[in-house]
Amino acid sequence: MASGGDGDGDDGFFPPPTPPFQKTRRPSTLLPDTEESVTQQAEDVFRSYAYHRFQTEAQHDAENGLFTPAMPEIMECQQNPLSPSMHVGRQLAILGDDINRRYEPDFQRILSQLQLTPETAHQCFNKVAEGLFADGVNWGRIIALMCFGYRLAVTVFERGMRGFFGRVVSFVTGFLRSSHTIALWIVSQGGWMAVMRVGNSNMWMFGAIITLTVLFVVLKNKYSSS
Repeated sequence: MASGGDGDGDDGFFPPPTPPFQKTRRPSTLLPDTEESVTQQAEDVFRSYAYHRFQTEAQHDAENGLFTPAMPEIMECQQNPLSPSMHVGRQLAILGDDINRRYEPDFQRILSQLQLTPETAHQCFNKVAEGLFADGVNWGRIIALMCFGYRLAVTVFERGMRGFFGRVVSFVTGFLRSSHTIALWIVSQGGWMAVMRVGNSNMWMFGAIITLTVLFVVLKNKYSSS
């Protein structure tokens, strides 16, 4: 995601921002815990996740003397810092940090093999998402779904397709809405706020899950189309 340190503002690059509060979205309410409320809250949760993921990567780039490509759509995702969805998104990003750190090279390699275009991105996302939840639901798989959605948005952006993040948000929320099993599982755990009680001691293993799943989908599509 990072770029070399010779970019300037005219090229759309900037040092990682640490502003107080930017555009504020409507605060989320994460109660009551029903299938409908969980799916409705998914958009705010994913936007919060993406915002915190971007901030973490920007900070990492800054520490290594790099600049971060400006992605205004993600930066505009900052919500009321006291809203439940902001807390949930931050927790998901923290839990997913080890997954991103350990497996980002694999994510990049696999995504580079996908024939991503505005027309094929939704299909690629759904196939990977379906594979992730083919044999069960847990917080690790949900975090992996958001990791992949975020990485997909960044990859598409880096390929020069601007204004695409909103579509990726709709991919994530649409998948959760259509998959009653996932929403009902989140409800059974106590709603989105239940992730605040999850530790990160075993999160690393879920990176392997998403890596193998995406690789399987890529290879399957490659050979089935040949």
